[in-house]
Amino acid sequence: MNIFIRLACFPVLALMASTSQAASYFVSPSGSDANPGTSALPFRTIQAAANHALAGDTVFIKAGTYAENVIFPHSGSAGAPITFRNFEQDDVVIDGVSVGAGQGEWLGLLDVSDISWIRLSGLRVEHSPKAGIYAWNSHHLTIEHCRTHDTYSSGIGIWASSHVTVHGNDVSLACHNGGEESITIAGSGYCIVSNNHVHHNGSGALGGEGIDIKDGSHHVEVVGNHVDHLNHRPGIYLDAWGRYTHDISVQNNLVDHCSEAGISTASEMGG
Repeated sequence: MNIFIRLACFPVLALMASTSQAASYFVSPSGSDANPGTSALPFRTIQAAANHALAGDTVFIKAGTYAENVIFPHSGSAGAPITFRNFEQDDVVIDGVSVGAGQGEWLGLLDVSDISWIRLSGLRVEHSPKAGIYAWNSHHLTIEHCRTHDTYSSGIGIWASSHVTVHGNDVSLACHNGGEESITIAGSGYCIVSNNHVHHNGSGALGGEGIDIKDGSHHVEVVGNHVDHLNHRPGIYLDAWGRYTHDISVQNNLVDHCSEAGISTASEMGG
């Protein structure tokens, strides 16, 4: 496994749409899903906005708590991603306490699987009975300046995907009972994990590493992150598992107050 190899910088995939056809939708706890989603008449749920938003559109989510499991059905396109973000600097909480969609590692309270060109910015995900933000078989995703707290599995989990940027997020109390890691990049390529703060993992015994690049991942840059106060797990972990894993760059990270190794490499299943 080739590790600690300096890569050329990848572009941060955080393009904003500039097409004249792009629409803006708004979501507020005081809204209604029967509304058109304008600023004056916003939707009530993020899911309703996601059902309407198409390439180039932006969804502005106003302050409040949203008890829902959001599935994103539509992809953006190159130069015209679909953006979901907090309105101005509002505190937007997606809370999974009352969401009865089942517990597990392979789902997310915000689930961006099987889609592309999506940007999530400035959202807070809490008390998820699964992962916080989860992607499977997706590409050209940007997850930035989000917070996840108290998740059964990963705070942010990226699987079998490509061209994903995970930047400036705060991840705490991840893997509270389930497996995987606080930020997981698995079987994925051409990804950047940068300037995240990962700290105070959960009490579960099945997982909980800080940042894990694993299981066939390649061309991944881990740079400028701070990982601290983890129980029973290393801060940054590179694990081939059973597949060829290569071209991983780990640069300029700070790892402290972890009960196991700061940075560790392994091939748990012979990859």
